[in-house]
Amino acid sequence: CKMCWFHGEGGIGDRYAKSELTGNEVSKLLTQLTPYKPKIYLGGSEPLVRKDALSILEEMKYLGLSVLFTTNGTLFNRDKIKEAVRLGIDHVIFSIDGDQKLHDEIRGKGVFKEVTTNIRELFELKKERNCGKPMISVNITITPSIVGHLEKSIRAIKDATRDGADFYRIHHLW
Repeated sequence: CKMCWFHGEGGIGDRYAKSELTGNEVSKLLTQLTPYKPKIYLGGSEPLVRKDALSILEEMKYLGLSVLFTTNGTLFNRDKIKEAVRLGIDHVIFSIDGDQKLHDEIRGKGVFKEVTTNIRELFELKKERNCGKPMISVNITITPSIVGHLEKSIRAIKDATRDGADFYRIHHLW
C-alpha cells in the first residue's frame, strides 16, 4: 500500500528481503517466549502472505498465547476466516483507508468490497458459532486523502460490514 512504512513509497521493507525467519526459527522463538505468556502482534506488513501463516497462528494458540494481527483483508478468505475462528485467534485488525472510493483509489478497484465482505463473513460466523473471538477492529490510517472524509468513511464501513467491527482505531502514519 502506498502509505505503508514498510512496503510503501519510501518504505524500508526492501532492506529486509530474504531475512524473514523460517518456520523452524519461528517455532524456536515461540518456545522461548511461551513461559512469559506475551500477547503477540503480527503486523508491519501482511502476515497472510506467508504460506505457513495459519500453521504459525495455530502453534501460537496451541501454546496458549494471545494473538492479534493486522491484515489488508484481501487474503483473508472464507477458509482462513473459518480457521481463525476455529483456532480462537484473539483479534484481527483490518486496514481500511476510507469509504469505497478512497480505499479503492489507494488499494485497487474492488478491494473495499472484498475486505468489507470478509469482515462481514467473520462477524456472521462468530455470531453463528456464538463466540467472541476474534475481536474485529478496523484501522483507518490518517492520510491527506481521509481529512474531511472520516465520518463519511466510518459510516460507509459500518454499512458495508453490517456494523461487524467491535472497534475502530484512527491511526497516524509513522
